[in-house]
Amino acid sequence: MTGQEVYTGHALFKLRPSVNKNGKEVLTGAGVCKIPHDSVIVIDESSMIGNQFLKAIVDIVKDKKLKLVFVGDPFQLPPPTD
Repeated sequence: MTGQEVYTGHALFKLRPSVNKNGKEVLTGAGVCKIPHDSVIVIDESSMIGNQFLKAIVDIVKDKKLKLVFVGDPFQLPPPTD
C-alpha cells in the first residue's frame, strides 16, 4: 500500500545465523548493512524479536542514526529462540 519494499529483519540488516567455535549460535554480517542513514524502520510482530537480534541491530541503528518503530500487540507470541 505504501509502495515501500518489505524485508525480514535478518535480510534488511544483513544478519545471518552462524555457529561459533564454542557451538553457540551467533549473528554475523552486521557490518554490511546498506540501509541509508536517517531512515525510519518499522518492525512489525516485534514480540518475535529475541535479545540476540535486538542487540545486533542496536549497533546498526546507532551507527546509521536510524529511527525504529516497533509494532505489536499484547497477544503476540514470545520469540522462538533467544
